[in-house]
Amino acid sequence: MKTPKLLLLAVLLLFAQPALAQIGTCGDYDADGVTTIGDMVAAINYLFDGAVPPDDFNRADFDLCQKLTYRDQVFIINCVFACDFWTTQCPPTNPPYTPAVNAAAKLLYPDAVPQNKSKYEIDLHLSTPNGIQAYCFPLRLRIAGAIPVIDSIRIPAVAPATPSLLNKAFINAAQGEFTLIGLRYDNSASEEPLAKIFVSTPSVSSEQSISLVWITTTPVQAPAGQEDAVFAYACDRTTLAEFYPTLTPDCCNLPGDTNNDGRVNVSDVIRYICIIFEGCWPTEICVDELDVDQSGAVSISDAVFLIAYIFAGGPAPTCR
Repeated sequence: MKTPKLLLLAVLLLFAQPALAQIGTCGDYDADGVTTIGDMVAAINYLFDGAVPPDDFNRADFDLCQKLTYRDQVFIINCVFACDFWTTQCPPTNPPYTPAVNAAAKLLYPDAVPQNKSKYEIDLHLSTPNGIQAYCFPLRLRIAGAIPVIDSIRIPAVAPATPSLLNKAFINAAQGEFTLIGLRYDNSASEEPLAKIFVSTPSVSSEQSISLVWITTTPVQAPAGQEDAVFAYACDRTTLAEFYPTLTPDCCNLPGDTNNDGRVNVSDVIRYICIIFEGCWPTEICVDELDVDQSGAVSISDAVFLIAYIFAGGPAPTCR
């Protein structure tokens, strides 16, 4: 009499297997039964580079927020390095996630391209109280209101070195848009160089304004319900609080260029004399560009600093 019961149990288990396999562990993008760094790599390629989407978005959704986003990848890599096993069960149950703005965190960028420039480097700096552990910054760039040519983007090396796939820039040249993603550990600096954007723009005899705005984007092969899966996101290194920074233009483009001609040379030293002793302040130049010795004030010491740089190989002026 026991045999029919065993057979019945075997049949029930057989038919239950597909359902159990579908539930699985969340974050398993490639459906191989385990969640690893490979799942994170595959998901990043889908989100930003037009690669194949997962067969099951519920299974790939690690944070259970009903959408596959960069936040899932941050959760996965933190767990890969911090724990050996996790049992987050699908399907997703949490509401979609939207980070809040942190006014104390600022993404700084220059407010204008100097005159007579056809090639220019736009430096982005992130200023935060504690620095960041991870970030995803999708941005739209305009110069003088027009779509510029984004030639390339360079992301500085971080220590310790992390895989290049985890610190990358993805460019949508036709739209003048790009997305920066990264992971950073063991770097306590509160203000960090984030990226250098190399652009080409028509050379004109006046400054050209730079505009950056946050955007949300949808992966190329995203199905319904997965729209706007890429949004501004950062994770605080100390508190692990999630946020996105404010965008703040920085007026300092080329420190020491007092006559705004796109070069730093002896003519700028001569202009300093006029600025300091005759009060002929240029309206198109801000204090940060004039304060080359970073003393907090514009004085004759700035002219001396610039002379040492031009003629004696002294340190180059930098923006504060």
